[in-house]
Amino acid sequence: MSPIRLLSLPLLAIIILFSPPPSVNGATEPLPQGPIFGFRDSSAENAAESRFLAVPDPKLAEEHLRILTQALHMAGTPEDKATADYVAKKFRDAGLDTEIVEYKVWLNYPAEISVDVTAPNDVTMHGPSREHVEGDPYQDDPRVVMPFNGQSPSGDVEAEVIYANYGTPEDFKKLAQMNVDVRGKIVIARYARSHRAVKLHTAEKAGAAGIIIHCLSSHSSKLRTGP
Repeated sequence: MSPIRLLSLPLLAIIILFSPPPSVNGATEPLPQGPIFGFRDSSAENAAESRFLAVPDPKLAEEHLRILTQALHMAGTPEDKATADYVAKKFRDAGLDTEIVEYKVWLNYPAEISVDVTAPNDVTMHGPSREHVEGDPYQDDPRVVMPFNGQSPSGDVEAEVIYANYGTPEDFKKLAQMNVDVRGKIVIARYARSHRAVKLHTAEKAGAAGIIIHCLSSHSSKLRTGP
């Protein structure tokens, strides 16, 4: 197995959370007017749902999304505050009594993230590498940060690597049945199938020294281990 070094040095910051905007005005395709399971007479329910679906306007929703996503707005940043102000204004324009309430909570921002393969000697890898997309105006924007796991502590870990499929409790149970010891190792787990916090908690409970969560386009895989 190849040892790998995982380095993460986060900073502390403040996060402000806000609700997304509603869509108003316009019309959509009506619901089918057939019977609904669980109703003796679903005509009233069908009528209510049709009235409800007549309100959202896809074009207006598209405009809201364009405005809310036109600038990078990681939580706690001035750009994030601007999205909250926009939503609040739209709520007030709709006649809603609206107030922005600030919550001060701990959120770490990454100061440095690096992953290096340290063995064998003939293998060299340093990452992560920023993805470049042709024509993307934000690909070199310093406000774009590499993916990181919020609330994780600073640390510098060097250990052998264990592949743990999706990092679910069942996957770690399978590793134990295969006599694969993850204690003191860095676990590599795939995104999905369980919340990332569950993956972290399960890996920590199993004694792992660190975990790397990665994404793949396909979600089908069998658990395999080896060098």
